[in-house]
Amino acid sequence: MSTGPLIYPEIAYLSKLEGGVRARVFISETGVVDSVEIIAARPRRGIFEEAALEALRQVRYKPAEISGERVKSQKLIEVKFNPRADEPVTTD
Repeated sequence: MSTGPLIYPEIAYLSKLEGGVRARVFISETGVVDSVEIIAARPRRGIFEEAALEALRQVRYKPAEISGERVKSQKLIEVKFNPRADEPVTTD
């Protein structure tokens, strides 16, 4: 898996605002992200959603396989934003 840059929104960083975004990522047979759907976000003001969407769209996955055939897949990903950490964290 290769990841894209996750950029902490400046106003949230300066305000020391913590939060997170949970998203469903739809992955093609080639490992490219077809689409991303936001499931939940906190806080709900919309401050972290765009940063998470931009980073998740750039991720490249190893394609899922069933019986040796590449197939479409999906993952539930949580992106955490913490201004006291060195980098935002992405987990799946």
